[in-house]
Amino acid sequence: MTHPYLFSDGDQDEVSTEEQRTNSDDGTSESASAGHLLVTVITLIVATACIMICTHFLIDNVDDAAKTVYITNRFVAAILMPIASNAPEFAAVLFTARNGRTSYALGVIVGSILQIALLVIPFLVILGWIIQQPMTLYFEPFQTMVLFFAVLLFTRILRDGEYTYLHGVMLIEL
Repeated sequence: MTHPYLFSDGDQDEVSTEEQRTNSDDGTSESASAGHLLVTVITLIVATACIMICTHFLIDNVDDAAKTVYITNRFVAAILMPIASNAPEFAAVLFTARNGRTSYALGVIVGSILQIALLVIPFLVILGWIIQQPMTLYFEPFQTMVLFFAVLLFTRILRDGEYTYLHGVMLIEL
């Protein structure tokens, strides 16, 4: 392992800090947690509104932007928009991995993959049936084989918990 300090799990320190906070309870934690919850809910509502406004402007200007830079609308929809929509998640993974929380970063990545595989794809197939678009979950044998070997390689690399530059290169190749 080339950088063992990057992969040490920092969760034990957080747990002991949390235990110290709960042991030194002076009666203000209930009001602090209620205030924290209110701030969290307001932040979530404001962020959702901002995302809705930005999405509206983005969708309204896709045609003009595609014509300006001489690319097709399909390229924007299939390549650029997914990259832009996953950029915050990518930034969060990089930030947590740099701060030594590799297990959390891997959990975010695997959770995102599972969300697409178990929720989004079946939902799109059902939506296709509703709007009379022929969609199935049938994948070509080659695609299925590539997916199987990618999962197998990913599992093999992450099984022992030790990561090197070679492991990183293999994961990038996936």
